[in-house]
Amino acid sequence: MRIYLGYFFYFILFSISSSAQRNITYSGLLLEKANNYTGQNFKGSVKTVYLKAYAINKSLTNSERSDFMMNNDVRGHKYVRFDNHGRIEETLGATFGESYIIDINKKKSRQYKYDESDWNEKSKQEIKLKQYYPISNHNLLIKVNKIEIPKDTVIIGDKIWEEYSEDVYKYIYNKNGQILEEQEYIFYRVAPVIESKIPVSDDLFTRKLFFYNDSNQVVNQKIVGGHLSQKMAYTDMGTQSNF
Repeated sequence: MRIYLGYFFYFILFSISSSAQRNITYSGLLLEKANNYTGQNFKGSVKTVYLKAYAINKSLTNSERSDFMMNNDVRGHKYVRFDNHGRIEETLGATFGESYIIDINKKKSRQYKYDESDWNEKSKQEIKLKQYYPISNHNLLIKVNKIEIPKDTVIIGDKIWEEYSEDVYKYIYNKNGQILEEQEYIFYRVAPVIESKIPVSDDLFTRKLFFYNDSNQVVNQKIVGGHLSQKMAYTDMGTQSNF
């Protein structure tokens, strides 16, 4: 009888533990500070990062060095600055070199800002997928809209034109709050006056469709090219492809 009761209570505890694990949810946001997609893996209050390469083989040609870094996933900006939410605020250089860049040339760096209402809304979304570095899980995560701050004044004729660039991500959810579709828009305008900053169908780059099994796990994903994909290739995990 004691053995039977022991197994019974063990079964109850195991069931409760398994049920609790199934109900655990995590932030659905792609965290730029710690994701293989952005090439960053930082935790805590890291604000600024400077990178440089050590012990470079001098006998390698520039092409061989570039191939080695790409094939071994050795990448990163010379300089990266994050905001308090871990979002990238500023970067400099596509790849790092043999010395640190301490004095940042703001004319050459790329700076970004974010739509806070978009951030707040998407921050509410939770998923059952726990993020592990360096797993490439970015296609399953929610991205926030990202606005690039223009550096140069566009002058055409004798008039100053407005310039606006934003990566926009829109989502369609099912009744359970799971992503059914991600729509990625690459919005860029230069005009005397930009009357609307809302992307249209011509700005649509990709649509990602999510398919789930009976356990609410993503089992398949279909990536479909939008109108803009006719003008630029789709790149993922170091591979380019045309739709």
